Amino acid sequence: TVPARTPPRQLQQLTVVVVMQILFFVALIACLSSTHALLHWQPPVRAKYGNSNDSAATSLQQRFRDGERPPIVWVPGLTSSNLTYQLNDSPNPIFPFCPSSTREPQPLWPTPQLNSTADFLCWLTALTTPFNPKDQSNPYAPRKGETVNTLDMGNFSGTGLWFLPYFYKPYGYTVGQDLFNVPFDWRYPLDGLTEFYASLKAMIEHASQLNNNRKVALLSVSWGPQVALGFLHRMTQEWKDQYIAWYVAESPLYSGSPVGALAVTSGYASDPTQPASATYVRALSMQVDVMMNLMPRVGTTNVTWPSNFTMVKTPSRSYTAADMAQLYTDLGFGYNVPALEHVQQQADLADFAHPGVNTFVTYGYNLPTPVSFVYDEDFQANTSYTPPLPNETIYDPATGDTLVPVRSALRGAAEWAEKMAKAGKQLIYQAYPNQTHAGCLLPPPLGTDNCFLDVMSLIFNGTKPVGSFHRVDDVPHDL
Repeated sequence: TVPARTPPRQLQQLTVVVVMQILFFVALIACLSSTHALLHWQPPVRAKYGNSNDSAATSLQQRFRDGERPPIVWVPGLTSSNLTYQLNDSPNPIFPFCPSSTREPQPLWPTPQLNSTADFLCWLTALTTPFNPKDQSNPYAPRKGETVNTLDMGNFSGTGLWFLPYFYKPYGYTVGQDLFNVPFDWRYPLDGLTEFYASLKAMIEHASQLNNNRKVALLSVSWGPQVALGFLHRMTQEWKDQYIAWYVAESPLYSGSPVGALAVTSGYASDPTQPASATYVRALSMQVDVMMNLMPRVGTTNVTWPSNFTMVKTPSRSYTAADMAQLYTDLGFGYNVPALEHVQQQADLADFAHPGVNTFVTYGYNLPTPVSFVYDEDFQANTSYTPPLPNETIYDPATGDTLVPVRSALRGAAEWAEKMAKAGKQLIYQAYPNQTHAGCLLPPPLGTDNCFLDVMSLIFNGTKPVGSFHRVDDVPHDL
């Protein structure tokens, strides 16, 4: 028996790997060093960052060093946490040649050194998100005998945000004293992160205690803001009032992104010179259920996705945000629909309650951001078939940050403003023209704007940024 995932789903899901193993392995080799569509910016070399000749930045850095700095706790984004796995009498139900036990933890993410197709198949099986719809209490219980762990709890060195301490050093921050990172198993949707929420709570309390019980600035980027929001939903108001000064959401995707639909359909080649990497992205996207949280969220407002807007189109079929289950089915992955429906009904992003703390949301706009994809052939309901990349991409007239349209980031402005005002909590939105996804991570001169400085000014002395943001009414209801 396979308690973590019903055998039909796992068997069908991995059949695609058997049939396309050579293609997948070639694609894997081609993109081991390439960038996943939703990975974040990485500095090209390990150098000393954060020093700026800008007088405003220098003055702010001095005030931070001389004053009482608020401790910072970071929640990273999708795929930005390194993972290991260990097996203890855990036979592989699909591939008997895979080891059932390992003497020590094995690298799971980033993609480890894989020397054969067999290595790839065993790794992909371990990467697959467990889901058992029959287990109502814990549908994401791990496979029997398998343990997955994150690395470098509290630190940055083994994560996708390894460069951040360089940026905070001029402000006087020290990792482990007033600067922390809390990695998590990013494969899971929000309701599968129970252990992480406990770790994040403990880290925030620890950070506060180390810094004379000062409140913590909870920073997050890309997928991280949704994870941080899920965490805040699970904390009492008394606890939040005691420990959280600010929740900062950089480049959030509160209403999902059409790029999520693209990833599960044909994959996404972040580097046009390596189209084979799209096959790898697509395979990965079908293995981890977190991608279902990234699907565009259908709604009736201009900060969600209209049910009549075609997001994916073939010669004989159109798919809207309301048709994601049908899209999975027509691609041959209908056995994933129960998990998709479970994720879409989960309260954090369905009910979308406000965080209950002072909140600062930053987002980029004025860059071409895709919202619809046209394919020149119909899909095949066959897991061994991967559609070619779309032959036409349609972009959002309201623009975005290349990955997330403006309407997705603005969902909080539309649905939280009145409620947060009544609760006595601040909600600040700030737009940055021509800022790419996750661009707020970069201080000047690496960054193209003052977003990084705006965040630091706000969490230090409550100074609101000078600038503008989109009025919700300015976002077109129809696309």
